[in-house]
Amino acid sequence: MYDIQALTIRAQELSQSVDRWNTAMVWALVFTALAAIAVVVTTRIVLTKAKQLAQTQDALIRAKDQKLALDLRDKDLKISEASLEAASATEKAEKERLARLELEKQVAPRRLTGTQKTTMADLLKGNSAAIVVVSAIVDAESSDLADDFDTAFKESHWQTLRIKNRITEDRGVSLGTVGGINTIFVKRVSDALTAIGVPHEDVSFSADDHSISPWFQPGVLYLVVNHKPEVVTGPRKDLR
Repeated sequence: MYDIQALTIRAQELSQSVDRWNTAMVWALVFTALAAIAVVVTTRIVLTKAKQLAQTQDALIRAKDQKLALDLRDKDLKISEASLEAASATEKAEKERLARLELEKQVAPRRLTGTQKTTMADLLKGNSAAIVVVSAIVDAESSDLADDFDTAFKESHWQTLRIKNRITEDRGVSLGTVGGINTIFVKRVSDALTAIGVPHEDVSFSADDHSISPWFQPGVLYLVVNHKPEVVTGPRKDLR
């Protein structure tokens, strides 16, 4: 027969052991539940944070794109402004160059080029006449230009007389006769001067004008080279 006391003690020990393991199992289940909850919570947090990260990254990309677009726009504006400034500077430089060339042209001595003399001679050939070419006294520039005209007339087989003693304050080139008699030769010379780009004025000389010697004579065609026109500033004007 079994020992009742020993079995009782054994049963008590086993009961206590079962209680302890039941308690341990309960705590294990609690821990497992807590762990599961922790997994669910952390998974939820991870998913939420991942979504927020993706949204933040998208926002960052958009912000960078917007900044890049603004930077590019600013760069384009600066390039456009620089281009406009360069174009303005180029235009200003070109205007200054043209103004300088115009000034140089105005202050340079008046002379006929070889092409101008040849063209004028060709235009006046065929029906020659006589002409008096006059220049201002003590004015080498006026005299040189008058000599150029005289050469062109002679190449056209015109009869010329050179007078270099006009006392005058007039400026520019004048063409005409005493009394303003308009002949076919006045028109031919005037057209030839226009064709070679020589500004001139068709005038009527007076027989009482004693500024040259011999005086102005009726029936004679005169081409008078007065002093060089003064240099003017501001809007360009035709100088006679």
